[in-house]
Amino acid sequence: MLGASNFQLGLLDVLPFIGQMFQFLSAYLEARLANRRAIVLFSALAGRLVWALLLCLPFTDWPVTWQLTVFFVALGFSYGLNGMAGNAWMSWMSDLVPPNRRGSYFGVRNTVAGISAMVSVYLAGLTLDHFRTQGAEAHGYALIFGVAVLAAFGAAVLISRQPEPPLKPQPWQGIGSSLFDPLRDTAFRRFTVLATGWALVTGIAAPLF
Repeated sequence: MLGASNFQLGLLDVLPFIGQMFQFLSAYLEARLANRRAIVLFSALAGRLVWALLLCLPFTDWPVTWQLTVFFVALGFSYGLNGMAGNAWMSWMSDLVPPNRRGSYFGVRNTVAGISAMVSVYLAGLTLDHFRTQGAEAHGYALIFGVAVLAAFGAAVLISRQPEPPLKPQPWQGIGSSLFDPLRDTAFRRFTVLATGWALVTGIAAPLF
C-alpha cells in the first residue's frame, strides 16, 4: 500500500534476523543489571509499541518515500528490541524451567504459540479482506496493528507477574571476551557455525530470492 518494491518486501523478512544481532547488547545488560524481567519488559513492550506509530503512517500527509523510510527505520528498531528481549527471555526461562521438564515445556509452549499465530494471522487476513472490499484498507491495517499493541500490554502484565530466579551481576570482561570466549568450546563452536549458516540461508538469502 505504501509502494514498496520487491526488494523492500524481501527486506521485511530479513529484518527480524538482522535484529538478532542486538542480543549482544542484551547479554551485556544481563551481566551488569542482573534483572532479566526489566530487560524483557522494556525491550519487548517498546519493540511492540513501535507498531502504534506504524498504524498512523497511512493517515499522514507525508510523501510515500518518507512513509517507507519511517516504516523500515521503525521496524529496524522494533526487531532490534525484540532481539534483546528474546535473549533475556531465553536465559530467564532456562533458569525457571527445571532441566528435566524443559523439553516437554517448550514443546507444549511452542505448539500453543504456533496454533495461536496461525489463528491470529487467519483472522487478521479475514479482517483486512473485509476492509478492502469497503475501500478502507488503511483502517483495516490500523485495526489489526491496534489489537496487536493492546495484546502487547496484556503480555507485559503477564511477564511482570512471572517469577525470576536470582541472577548475580557479573563484571564486564569486554566485547572481545564475550564474543570469543564461548567459541573456545569445540562442540559449541561447531554448533555456532552450523546455526549461523542456517540463519544466513533461511533468514536472509531465502526471503530475497
